[in-house]
Amino acid sequence: MLYFQHNLDARQINWLDSRAYTNDKVNYYPSVTTILGIIDKGANFKEWLINNGRNSDYITMKAMDEGSQVHGLIERFCINPESPINCITYDGEGREVHSYNKDVWTMFSRFIAFYRKVRPKLIAVEQALCDNELGYGGSVDIICEFNGLRWLIDNKTGSYIYDEYDLQMAAYSVLWNKTFPDLKIDRTAILHLDAQTRTEGKGDAIQGKGWKLVTNGDQNKYQNDFLLFNNAFQLWHWRNPSWRPLFVELPDHYTRDEIDNEINMEQ
Repeated sequence: MLYFQHNLDARQINWLDSRAYTNDKVNYYPSVTTILGIIDKGANFKEWLINNGRNSDYITMKAMDEGSQVHGLIERFCINPESPINCITYDGEGREVHSYNKDVWTMFSRFIAFYRKVRPKLIAVEQALCDNELGYGGSVDIICEFNGLRWLIDNKTGSYIYDEYDLQMAAYSVLWNKTFPDLKIDRTAILHLDAQTRTEGKGDAIQGKGWKLVTNGDQNKYQNDFLLFNNAFQLWHWRNPSWRPLFVELPDHYTRDEIDNEINMEQ
């Protein structure tokens, strides 16, 4: 049984471009990725913005949509072991009703190659976590065991692996270990599904064509990464002293009748 099937109170709430986590639907906390957005992504990202100009927003949204589709496919594969996942779905009359594009299906296939290679024992998939004392939340992609270790793995579909991803992994590890102290993490890693690798690699490398497991170092580095995350968190609080999730500020619908009634009551 996967551990994520246990009934936890933590919930992820997405609204427009806002993401928050809550345990009680009263107190809301920012996500780890929201917090780390305070960090400049560096020269490579700035060069990318310059090169793509007005197309950068479209490219970013397309990449985010494709990344969400890949994550969804991986989750379905992990939690429904007997259910087939089709690249193209047809209705009863043979008409196509849904399909994944080449990039999405390629990256999902690379995850399958990783799964075949390491044969992980799955513990949790897409587990939402939130802690009132830590003051943040996040969703862990995969917790699994292989090679005698318990791993926290985050799936990345972008072309670049940014330095702040190490801080993200450290924040997730602390959050997981606090929630599940009997299932503490031994190692963290990024499963890069858009890597430039061409072979299986040598020695202890866990990689294949187009994918690579990028580990995040030893215990000392993990502790230092969490300190850096907390520094970023303090800076984020400084920039957002009265933060509230967007769905608290903006309703999810409007009708003219309701607005007119509010206006009449105010008069």
